[in-house]
Amino acid sequence: MFTIAAGSASALALGRVLTGSAHAAAPAAKLIPEGKLPPGRLIVPGDLKLDPETQVLAEKLLARTKQAVLDAATRPGAAAKGDKVAAAADKIVASLRSKRATRLKANIGKPAVAQELGKFGKLEVGKAHKFYAVEAEKLVVQKKKKKVIREKQEAPKWTPPLAARIEYQLNSVKCKNMTDGESGSDEILLGGHLITPAGVIKSIDHFKVSDDFDTGEVKRYDYSQCRDFPADTPAFILEAACPRGNPADPYEGRKLGATLLGLDKPWPATVGLVLVMGEEDPGGGFGAWMQDIYAALDDEIKQQLKDWGVEAGSAEAGEIGAAIGAALAYVVGEFLDWLVNLFDNPDDPIAARSWTTRFNNPEMSSIRATVGDPVPAPSGIIASSMKRLDFVGDGGKYEVRLHWRVNA
Repeated sequence: MFTIAAGSASALALGRVLTGSAHAAAPAAKLIPEGKLPPGRLIVPGDLKLDPETQVLAEKLLARTKQAVLDAATRPGAAAKGDKVAAAADKIVASLRSKRATRLKANIGKPAVAQELGKFGKLEVGKAHKFYAVEAEKLVVQKKKKKVIREKQEAPKWTPPLAARIEYQLNSVKCKNMTDGESGSDEILLGGHLITPAGVIKSIDHFKVSDDFDTGEVKRYDYSQCRDFPADTPAFILEAACPRGNPADPYEGRKLGATLLGLDKPWPATVGLVLVMGEEDPGGGFGAWMQDIYAALDDEIKQQLKDWGVEAGSAEAGEIGAAIGAALAYVVGEFLDWLVNLFDNPDDPIAARSWTTRFNNPEMSSIRATVGDPVPAPSGIIASSMKRLDFVGDGGKYEVRLHWRVNA
């Protein structure tokens, strides 16, 4: 199938240009080959991989958070005094619109969800933070041992150029299947959040991808499809079909979010991107929820570390903090995806997906060596492989293609 999402008027004009006649009828939706979509991978080099100790900690932190939401939905206001995670969960459930709250409570009681939440057993109210304390302590012991080994070696001397900034860019959104709504076409909004290496959650303002999405349609945000257009294609056609980029940088897309890297940030550095798609404001309230959950878990862990003699600001705390930051970034992405899926419904189609990247050190040469098959980018910029995120809900399926770029 051939598609274009530049609008009917520009599609008609483009059809006339390509057929060589100002009066010729535009070929019906047969302008750009589907094969021209940049290939997208579900897993790309650099995707977050937690070491075994951190993975167990992350899974238990995630279970702790899910259990808090279950308790808040079934026993509102029963949170133990001083339990910040439970308080954040209460706030989430209380702030849900009535339809979402009803669906959440109905879905959270289903056997599959109950079985998932029972993976680690029932968490005792008021002592839930003890649930993952053993894993956190193991992580501390492991990092302390590595610290002793490193102290006998020279401190790392990074070789410039060093990474200074990462930016996520959206390349395309393809409608594989429309949702099951009655409108005959989908109005799709996209928004989300960026989780920085320092644990700050930045909101990505939602924007309209299309107000008339049909099955097979593609909305592109780069110049890649225009590389094959005739040299004499009018400028207004190029502007409509290829809103960003140029022949020298065909994959420059729409900026979703960016954050600084650098030696003042924890290394290894973990950056997380969470995208939320829906027909209503897809970011409504999620940023505040995630920030509350992240901050609550972070506070609990920091208190645990303090109890074990790990002082904030120390080199030791920096390495442990980087590992825990990676675990928390994993938790936030997985948690929001899980939560949103619990109130997926034809009245309010919505889905969330996350992409978390980990950089071992700030050297541009090191980052370049781990990328694999990068998207072409200008000199001085390292781009990732093209990532594909699949959004599925209410009978609809969308493919989002995007990549990150790092510069010195």
